Amino acid sequence: MTKENIKQIITFLRSAEYIYQETYYNDYSNNPRPTYNFLIMLEGEANLTQNGKPFHIRKGDVVWIPKRSLYSVEWKGSPVLFSVLHFDFASAFDPFLYKQTHIQHLPVADIKALHDDFQFLKANDLSQGDYMSLSVFYRIFSICYPMILQHDSLAEIHVIQPAIDYIEEHYREKLEIKALAELCFISPSRFHHIFKSLVGVSPIAYKNTILIRHVQQTLLSDKSISVQTLADMYGFESTVYFCRLYKSVTGVTPTQSKKMNTLI
Repeated sequence: MTKENIKQIITFLRSAEYIYQETYYNDYSNNPRPTYNFLIMLEGEANLTQNGKPFHIRKGDVVWIPKRSLYSVEWKGSPVLFSVLHFDFASAFDPFLYKQTHIQHLPVADIKALHDDFQFLKANDLSQGDYMSLSVFYRIFSICYPMILQHDSLAEIHVIQPAIDYIEEHYREKLEIKALAELCFISPSRFHHIFKSLVGVSPIAYKNTILIRHVQQTLLSDKSISVQTLADMYGFESTVYFCRLYKSVTGVTPTQSKKMNTLI
């Protein structure tokens, strides 16, 4: 199986560990998470808030954070250490495409084995079309997926899915609401209303989140790359605007992101 074949199924896959030496705060309440995530809390704890409701994460917890989640989180401990598997599917292979899920604990029995698989994927990605990495990912998924509480999505998500697919494929391009609405055969005003009510942000804000996700993937794979080169690669005419957008989405500058090894 080639890298291109895999990308037609799994468009993004990255395992990473994050460590903070003191209390740290992330605010994702205006920036929907661009990937699906399995999280293992290794040290410390976290207080997460979604839609005004608290969600506590303790050492040893395994947590599911679905794509497009909006939340804020306070990490507490000395240190705070957690491992995350970030991933995304192409629409044709996405088992959650027309499902709704929420942030939730998963009752995984063998957390050590799960963490070992996370560590394997941290050291071995899918860039070379590796069968073993693909099998390890699906082993993780086969364990966790049946534990995820989910139900059928609202009918409106079917209406705007063509626009979501288009945005996620054409994130480098300038997009217009009218053109996106035409893909869904509805008026621009209705499209904008449905999109924001379901996704949590405007179509343009969502496009910017997807764009910066890809920028950061490039940055983390090659930390020697300059900010100017990154801006040029992704079609930004102004490096100042690029840095401003990057920080508005991630909360940090590209330079800070290199040091933190942080994925949005």
